[in-house]
Amino acid sequence: MALFNTNLPLIGIIVEKASGRSFEEYVTERIIRPLKFLSIRFKHQEDVVTNRAAGYVLRSGILKNGEPFRPKVIAASGGILASAQDLAGWWEAVMKGRVVKQTSLDKMLAPTKLNDGRSIAHGFAFFTDVFNDHKLIQHFGSTVGGFGSIVRYYPKEKITIAVIGNLEDGGIGAEYIAKRVADVYIPGAFADGMKNVPDARPNQKQKDLQILRDIADGKSPQEMSANFAARVSEVFRKQLGDNLKQMKSFSYLGSEKITTDHFMLDATADEFVRYRMTLAGKSVYYYFRMNKEGKIGWIVFEE
Repeated sequence: MALFNTNLPLIGIIVEKASGRSFEEYVTERIIRPLKFLSIRFKHQEDVVTNRAAGYVLRSGILKNGEPFRPKVIAASGGILASAQDLAGWWEAVMKGRVVKQTSLDKMLAPTKLNDGRSIAHGFAFFTDVFNDHKLIQHFGSTVGGFGSIVRYYPKEKITIAVIGNLEDGGIGAEYIAKRVADVYIPGAFADGMKNVPDARPNQKQKDLQILRDIADGKSPQEMSANFAARVSEVFRKQLGDNLKQMKSFSYLGSEKITTDHFMLDATADEFVRYRMTLAGKSVYYYFRMNKEGKIGWIVFEE
């Protein structure tokens, strides 16, 4: 099974053939209006919409206007205008069974089986994941129209966070904001809200800090997997070195076993070991992704 954006226009064509109406008419009359989402509408460039934001893209460091036109044939893969509040409301309507039956929703959220027999936490256009024991369901991305967005739903806490930005950046900026908003309402949903804990092993923190210093110095410590050692970029080494020079403290935040509830394509991944590095004016985070052999399979950096 695979997710392709080209599948979505095909779904739109099926809806039109089955209903005898355009995709826009069908969705507007059967979903948007009954749910009373006042800001949600299909995008038409010529329409004057109150408080409508313009979209932008970055090209060689220069802001440009986003592509304004969107063919009707791809309407099912996007091209919707909405406020962040209504986007969150839409997501909750789906999650609470107001759009599709619970049996259909269960299938949409079920893990996907890969050709090698493994299951990964990826549903039908939904990404499911876990961070610090907090389960989340999300989707994010951006378009050449000049917009990026993310919606995160935390089922246990029943909290939905929607962020929309008017810059095409892969949804990275929106995700950056959403993680920190989540951490305000659910402490520990992002590393900022995690508390320092004692080392799980003797001198663990100092040993792993030395590994980071060795990587910054251009070395490949024996604790690294061969795959990771071959793929460490010079940009990562330089940034790490700069952070180490500014470091005020280095704290252990705990570990988390990687399960089938985590969105993880690497079949060798076994555990996250997380650290906070406090710099002069901010904190940054390094997550050691350990493999089943006890080697560092990757290091995830967040700031």
